[in-house]
Amino acid sequence: MATYPLSGALGGRDISPNKNPRARLRNVKPGNGPDGLPSGAIKLSGSPDSYVSFTNNGKLDTVSEITITVWVKPKSAGPIFHYKPQTWRGVHVWVVGRPGQRKFFVRFSTRSGKTVQAIRSSHVKMGRWNYLAVTYDKKKGVGTIWRNGIPVAQVLMKHRD
Repeated sequence: MATYPLSGALGGRDISPNKNPRARLRNVKPGNGPDGLPSGAIKLSGSPDSYVSFTNNGKLDTVSEITITVWVKPKSAGPIFHYKPQTWRGVHVWVVGRPGQRKFFVRFSTRSGKTVQAIRSSHVKMGRWNYLAVTYDKKKGVGTIWRNGIPVAQVLMKHRD
């Protein structure tokens, strides 16, 4: 569907064959990536005006399955991926919890906004690079959080419309 490296060098460009619209980068700076290379990542400030926005021209619409992968180095709680921030429809990936008790949190919902299931994983490493993946398979009815290639939380979905 799309591959957005979100590096200082590539900015918000989709490098997949689909050539989706460029992501809008707001109040971000280039930073060292997980490989240590300068401009190998983007750095968000942690404020509400610092974010990446993806335009969906219809090519990013998934119905039966989704996979989101991201290298993330969280310093505080907050959103990593939030589909339609004005609503809770779609999929949302956050770091939640009090200091010392941070968790990855994923919420899947139907198109009508009904929450299908939420998953939490206590395997977040604050201030360190985490290779995070979130998968949902409608056919199997399974949602999974992966950290560094290992499934760390999985749940059977309650509703599959």
